[in-house]
Amino acid sequence: MQHRLELLSSDREVNFRSSVDGNIGEYRLRFANGKQVAFGDFVSRRNGIIRHDINASALLGCNMDCALLCVSAKQPVTILTDEQLVQQVSAALLQRNAELPSDTLRAVGFLGEGEPAANRSNILTAVRRLADSDFAVDHVVLSTTGWQYENFIPALQQTAVEIGRSGFLRLQFSLFHMDQKTRQQYIPGTQPWTEMVSVLDQFAEHAHFPVRYNVPLVQGVNDDEAHLQHLADFSAKNHSGRCIKLSSFNAPSGGQLCPVPTQQFEGISQMMRERGATVKVFIADQAVTTDGVLLHVNCGKVHAGIEHAISDVLEGARTYS
Repeated sequence: MQHRLELLSSDREVNFRSSVDGNIGEYRLRFANGKQVAFGDFVSRRNGIIRHDINASALLGCNMDCALLCVSAKQPVTILTDEQLVQQVSAALLQRNAELPSDTLRAVGFLGEGEPAANRSNILTAVRRLADSDFAVDHVVLSTTGWQYENFIPALQQTAVEIGRSGFLRLQFSLFHMDQKTRQQYIPGTQPWTEMVSVLDQFAEHAHFPVRYNVPLVQGVNDDEAHLQHLADFSAKNHSGRCIKLSSFNAPSGGQLCPVPTQQFEGISQMMRERGATVKVFIADQAVTTDGVLLHVNCGKVHAGIEHAISDVLEGARTYS
């Protein structure tokens, strides 16, 4: 039974603000039971294609302690139901659909705060609901650090097979660095990523879409030629299943990490492609609201309003370590 978009518009309150150009949006969605979730979206117009990317929150709070994100420490985690996950998507579609043509490419990302695997059951139910809806969503992306990958990734694979639409369910893996010791420094609490490669390759084969290994480029950390060569070699060994996603890095305020200038991305990506790698480049979008607030998107994650979202974590939160 299809879920109709208009039937999901009641029993909630939506606050929306956007950048001056209207391309980047920030949402505050409050449900009748008092739950509030912050999420965002952005509209892009490139190469004749209009895209509407909805970056839904997989949960509230953060169970990680990642040096790359704007949340500085672990936070209590509140689980969102599958209905609350789908409601975020419907709110963004209802906000944008009137202004966008019917052939707009609509994509949904469940990317966290925290690790989406912490809300595995509800997220997979939401993915199935989106696949069986009239929302006209082209694909859904789930991002993972590999936390509890032994259970999470096979469950995603089974869901992709059940849905039966090639490329509908896609996976992004937060790689950052090929060296496990360095990766562990910036993304603590994760298992050695090399242990996960065979499982990730299997997902790509069954989902009929390559896993995107996300590498936000940071000066002096992962942008040296030897590391870029290592990335290229890794992708070239399975170019149909392993895509290196080079992302611009929006540093957290007060942080010491510096992004690689975006002017260098074309040369880096070209070099890696010449060495046999499959490469996607993502340059962060950013703009200001009419009241001067900076909204920016990096690797599908909206960095606006996070402190407020964390402060609204609800009673009865379940905490993960």
